[in-house]
Amino acid sequence: MMSAGVLVSLLLTFLLFPVLQVQFDRLLPNLAFESRFALTEVFARFTERHGTTILWVSIAVAVVSVTGATRLMVENSFIDYFK
Repeated sequence: MMSAGVLVSLLLTFLLFPVLQVQFDRLLPNLAFESRFALTEVFARFTERHGTTILWVSIAVAVVSVTGATRLMVENSFIDYFK
């Protein structure tokens, strides 16, 4: 039964949704907001200028996260709280 639900959701996602989306008229993007509020443009320029640095910092954060996750100790003595 669960696989039938997954099948239906995949069919809806990959067949029905694109067909319905084609039926709507294509709207032109509203560029007035982008000219007043250029925060995304600032982030884009920062990313283009410092792409290598962002990559290395991300790798370092991932390594530190994995190292910290391996050092976690979990105590699974839940029953001891009720003695």
